Amino acid sequence: MKYKAAQYAEALVGSIVDAEPEVARTRIRAFAALLRRHRMLGKAESIMRVVERRLASRAGAVRVTLETPESAAPALQKQVSDVFDGKAWIEEKVRPELLAGVRILVDDETLVDASAKRRLAQMFRHAA
Repeated sequence: MKYKAAQYAEALVGSIVDAEPEVARTRIRAFAALLRRHRMLGKAESIMRVVERRLASRAGAVRVTLETPESAAPALQKQVSDVFDGKAWIEEKVRPELLAGVRILVDDETLVDASAKRRLAQMFRHAA
């Protein structure tokens, strides 16, 4: 029987959420071995995204991805953190193809796209 990525994630979160750090590390290693046995290592990234989301939710935080054309200034990260009352887990991704501006993704669901790439695409769509 094949399990979905979310089911694996729920199992991992349930096993580590209240565990001591050393016990959690042991369980994570065992979980990785389980994924290998089930031939699910290719899904590890999507499983970990769900795990991060669940852990952030349990901590009362949101997961925010900042995509910028070059490394984001600490002031921008602080501003984004302040919007969420300091309860944001911020991940930064450098994406040169954005040209300028920023894209903000909240909990893999809400996207605020204030990038130059999007603006240029809009301009050329309207001109055609």
